[in-house]
Amino acid sequence: MMKKYLIFIVCLFMTISLKAQYNLVPNPSFEIYDTCPNNGGQIKFVASWTNPLYQTTPDYFNSCSPIQYHVSVPENYLGYEYAHTGNAFMDIVTYTHGPNPLANDYREYLQVKLTDSLIGGVDYCIRFYVSAADSCRYISDNIGIYFSSIQVHDTCQPYPCNLHYIPQFQNLSTNHLNNRNGWTEVSGTYNATGGEKYIILGNFKDSFSTVATYTGWGINNFAVYYIDDVLISPCDSLNGILENQIPKVGIKLFPIPTDKEIKIESKDEIDQIQIYSIIGELLYTDNEKHPPSITTIDVSKFSKGLYSVSILTRKNKYNLKIIVN
Repeated sequence: MMKKYLIFIVCLFMTISLKAQYNLVPNPSFEIYDTCPNNGGQIKFVASWTNPLYQTTPDYFNSCSPIQYHVSVPENYLGYEYAHTGNAFMDIVTYTHGPNPLANDYREYLQVKLTDSLIGGVDYCIRFYVSAADSCRYISDNIGIYFSSIQVHDTCQPYPCNLHYIPQFQNLSTNHLNNRNGWTEVSGTYNATGGEKYIILGNFKDSFSTVATYTGWGINNFAVYYIDDVLISPCDSLNGILENQIPKVGIKLFPIPTDKEIKIESKDEIDQIQIYSIIGELLYTDNEKHPPSITTIDVSKFSKGLYSVSILTRKNKYNLKIIVN
């Protein structure tokens, strides 16, 4: 009997591990660090993330940093912006405009090793968020991701220059990255070749190929974007969760993923709402009657992960899933 119980426990934790790996990007919102930043260019303090281009200085911003160091959140030397998730984000230069054309190809990039290699022929869903820095005079929609089987550390000669790789994913030209008072989602899919282990995020085009727009917002002749919440996930595993956003018969649950609240839109009166952890622990119960409308539930205090939502109405019972980022 004990042997069967142990086998059950092992299988349960294997299932939990597989389901929890919906995001292959470690430290996706840059919350894990070993030292609080006190100056620009300190990507070295962020767990898992590296700088693939020698002599460049992507910045790390965290609310743990005193304001006088100019790399705090929300206030920093480039502007004012709260993190999309948590207390931290990174930034990269995606465009440079100056009198010397030879210096205008300066770019910055972020690199991370995925938790597992990509599988050939599998579609992977991509999503990250950007916010234009207040003090920069330019914006540009040119940003993408290069998937690599090896870690990149380029000396980029003659310096400065952009990385000469062709990104397999590019932001759509119709998705304008002109928001400096909030975050814009960049998303799409990538059909893997197989064996890709690293991603590099940034603008891989030189200044002649980059489309940039003058804004006159600030004093810096750059396009700089804050980056937060990077997601790479097999679309099949993610779709099993995101399908909850598709209206079912009488019920709809959104947004997914979420970091603050979920909304339940029901055509019938709701009698009970319960939220369970992935191992079946009951974490939340609401036995109040909710009339046909939209019911909002605060999940901001939930840990990041996958949860099951049980909704009992007068006519049906629904078991749906949510992701808390």
